[in-house]
Amino acid sequence: MDDSGKRKYALLIALSVSVISAFLLLFLMICFSFLPVKTREASMFVGLTVPTIISLYLFPKLCQKVLMLDVKENFKKNEKKWRAFLYLAGYIVLYSIICRKEFESISMMCMIIFHYMIVSLGEEFTYRKFIINLLKTCYKTRGAVVISAMMFSFILHINEGVITNLLIRFPLGLVFGCVAIKNNSIEYTIVLHTIYNLTVLIL
Repeated sequence: MDDSGKRKYALLIALSVSVISAFLLLFLMICFSFLPVKTREASMFVGLTVPTIISLYLFPKLCQKVLMLDVKENFKKNEKKWRAFLYLAGYIVLYSIICRKEFESISMMCMIIFHYMIVSLGEEFTYRKFIINLLKTCYKTRGAVVISAMMFSFILHINEGVITNLLIRFPLGLVFGCVAIKNNSIEYTIVLHTIYNLTVLIL
């Protein structure tokens, strides 16, 4: 698709990707739940993590390739990436020490941490990288961040309460969007999103 087509249909494409990703996630979770697995950790990986990878990373990545959407990132990307993930590693170590008793086993704790890292990667790639960059072709940056946050809150999390999404997920979407724009990458938002998810899990 040429640049004029991307600009003309940016909102429609973004909405379509958001809706399809959400329904694909639900569909795959239902389908994969019928696969025979022996442990709870394997069940979580097959039934939740794999569908998340497919619907919130691989599918949007394919759409990005098809649309030939160039994502410009600054030359400090690698430095930011390592710094961001060092923060995450430190948090996970502390989290594992402090919250160990909240989980039934170390293997389950590791699986849950891994799963929420994948969730954060998928959601940040879809909403703060693919969708925001697509929307920026026809909207100002602020508008792209707001629309992306609305899709994140009210489409991806459609199964949650409207008030919860309005008061919690929409502001989170705005914050993550602003962080991604400021840093011109999603490394820090992946870290922040993972920290948020893991913290909420034990509260």
